[in-house]
Amino acid sequence: MIGQEQKFVAEEHPEGDKFQLMMLGVFLAIWITDSFIVRTTILASLGPWYLRTAAGALVVLAGLYLVDAAHKLVIDSGELRLIDWGVYSLSRHPMYLGIMLVYLGLAVSTVSTASLLILVGIFYVYDRIADYEEARILEVMGERYSEYRERTRRWLVV
Repeated sequence: MIGQEQKFVAEEHPEGDKFQLMMLGVFLAIWITDSFIVRTTILASLGPWYLRTAAGALVVLAGLYLVDAAHKLVIDSGELRLIDWGVYSLSRHPMYLGIMLVYLGLAVSTVSTASLLILVGIFYVYDRIADYEEARILEVMGERYSEYRERTRRWLVV
């Protein structure tokens, strides 16, 4: 029987959860402070609040869908194998992409440029986490993962 710690193809980044919690805290602190308290980098002239809110909500919902669909595929799989279908055929890291889309949707809803700037840093951290995890998966899966990497983008556009 496979233990919980051996359930997935390769290990997650050892500091990944800590980094993700830290990024969530930093993003929310900046977004809330800039969007609702200080309002120094808000670009409210980019359209009425209801359009910005609707656009942001759509991006947040897309992100939540990716996180949920990816999580279900990984958890429901229950065995050591490469998942390359469903949302994993769109992106090699749909959970991370979904989380970043949630951040983007919140930033878009209030047009907080401070939040958008911190999102660039958050993307960089997620990209480094993905580098680490992909190197481990490549060690375990070899050519099969290499072929998957060739046909599937890490993110949607990069």
